[in-house]
Amino acid sequence: SIVISVKKPSNAGGAEIVWKNLKEQGFDFENISLDCEDLPKRYKTITNLFHLREIFASKYLLEKAISEKPKIIIYDKIFGWPKVKTNSKKICYNHGSYTLAGLTFKRKNYLVYLFYKYILKYFEKKSYKNADKIIAVSQSVKDELINYFKISRKKIIVINNCVNLNEFKPLKNK
Repeated sequence: SIVISVKKPSNAGGAEIVWKNLKEQGFDFENISLDCEDLPKRYKTITNLFHLREIFASKYLLEKAISEKPKIIIYDKIFGWPKVKTNSKKICYNHGSYTLAGLTFKRKNYLVYLFYKYILKYFEKKSYKNADKIIAVSQSVKDELINYFKISRKKIIVINNCVNLNEFKPLKNK
């Protein structure tokens, strides 16, 4: 399997910590990301403000993944927007919509709000459409995909986020 993500697995949070935890539990995959050393310079020079680097580098990263002929390609949110031919199963991993997060800008910065509402929504919706399956990390994320993006509930699987109890334990002292 190949995972396409913004960053390599790390302790940073977001999808990257999920991949780190899965790798530690024996899930075998190769990760390619925006911080790969061999990412062409033309993509490295694009700002990641408003997820622009993700949008422009998506096709390159998908084609790189396909060239390895994996059985499964798992990508984070908008990386799957380009239509590509492959026999690999494509799974979109979603831990929350960029579009819906961006809608909070409506009162703060109307132009940013419009960018998220129309531009990022376009790329997210294409990414979900191109996926064979979508993993949502909660029922509320699944509901967002169904209600806001009009994705078929049959296409979405909920795998709840989890916590590594070896690292995080309740404190005995309050």
